[in-house]
Parts: sequence; structure tokens; C-alpha cells
Amino acid sequence: MNGVIDNIDVRAVGKDRWQLLDDFEWYGIVVPKDFQTDFGSIPPFARPFINPVGQLRPGYLVHDWLYNIRGVLKEPVKRNGAVLKTFTRKQCDQELRVIAVTIDYNRLKTDLVYRAVRVGGGRYWDKAKQTKA
Repeated sequence: MNGVIDNIDVRAVGKDRWQLLDDFEWYGIVVPKDFQTDFGSIPPFARPFINPVGQLRPGYLVHDWLYNIRGVLKEPVKRNGAVLKTFTRKQCDQELRVIAVTIDYNRLKTDLVYRAVRVGGGRYWDKAKQTKA
């Protein structure tokens, strides 16, 4: 599933928690089966404007995985002419923005989501599980 938007196969495993039933691949980044996500960590007051399980779910899923592994990939990927095996936190956040642009997500919402992860994502990055990729 390279870059597929509508076929993220998940099941609910709790309130706002989803478990991936098959590997999901986004241009070389593989999120493995059984990974759990909340998709978008959108605060309740913002949910009428930004859906945490809406159109941007591939971006949220990849971003959650990258944070979970602290950006250390099992296999390198090509980005902007460079081969990366490690993403910094900023690069993980930028990957979310790139996915949003790729799937033609609303520009204003893309900017809001990106700014939110830049401001608030550090605490999640710092407590990432560092699951093996």
C-alpha cells in the first residue's frame, strides 16, 4: 500500500485508540501491523474544525509512528534527494505537512496542525517508547 489514503485498515481498541491490522506504507516509511495510534491528537475544542480521524489520517498515522520510534527507521527512505535513516523531530513534523500537501488537505488546517505539532509535540517525542522499527 504505497501512499494509499483510503485503505488504512484499523480496529478500535479503546476510546480514541486504533490498532493497525495490516502494514501501512507511505513512500518507504512502513508503519507495522499492530501499531496503535490515536491518529490526530486534536484537543476536543478543536475537533469541530479538524477531524482527528479524517482525511489527514495517513499523515497522523505516519507521524505517530515516526514519533514512536524517535525517527529511527529500519530501512532508509529518499526525501528531497537525500537518503535518510533517521528523522529529527522537526523532520517528522515536516513529513506530516508533506503528506497533508500530497493528499491536498486544506492549506489553513495544514498550517494549524503543523504549528500545533511544532509547539506541543516535544512532550510526546521525549516520552516516545522507542519501539524497534
